[in-house]
Amino acid sequence: MIKRFPTRLQTAAHSSAEEVSSLHVASQFEEGDEGLAWVHWMFQSARLRHGALTFTSQGSGRPAVLVDWEKYVRTLWLPLLAPAMLRGWQAALDNDDAGLHTLAVELNQTLDPETARHSIGAGSWLLTSTQGAKYQGPLGRLRNKVDLGETEPHLPVVWAAIAALFQLPAPDLLMAVLREEWRAGCPEGLPHAEPQGPLSFGALTATALHASFQARTVA
Repeated sequence: MIKRFPTRLQTAAHSSAEEVSSLHVASQFEEGDEGLAWVHWMFQSARLRHGALTFTSQGSGRPAVLVDWEKYVRTLWLPLLAPAMLRGWQAALDNDDAGLHTLAVELNQTLDPETARHSIGAGSWLLTSTQGAKYQGPLGRLRNKVDLGETEPHLPVVWAAIAALFQLPAPDLLMAVLREEWRAGCPEGLPHAEPQGPLSFGALTATALHASFQARTVA
């Protein structure tokens, strides 16, 4: 159970998503980066208890898994989950509890039942694994609402609140969950070598951040 802040803190955590340069994405955190090892531990624990997060593949080989990955990121992650995480991250930074609740309601309405079940299951475990952390702010208030049955602990909402609490910047918020989605969703026994090119974690993160910036500019 996480009780202390990670060793890697970001001083610019309160900048909005569009202010975070996508150049940061190029400096991806490595799997052995001890500063973010807690992220892998937390998600690994979640998937051991709940199986896949929101990406699943039954592909019998890497080409088939990559087809499923492309469908997932094009139809679910880029249009829905990434924007939800960025909105939740900003809401948590702004201490906007109503914004987090609204986001959970929207996810209830838009996710299919199976994806929603995985999202809520993983989010519940993330809440459990961080209940000992100090100075929880929006994350603690979100936990209280979940305990009272007033909101659902969807993965994008809970992870966004955790990332804000631990001062992760937007690129790490997105890249971390992409990596864990890939690991959890690949069929057992297949190598977990990361996707490359436009389907890579860095490219998808940059795409999501650019889309968020464009949306805010139009608004």
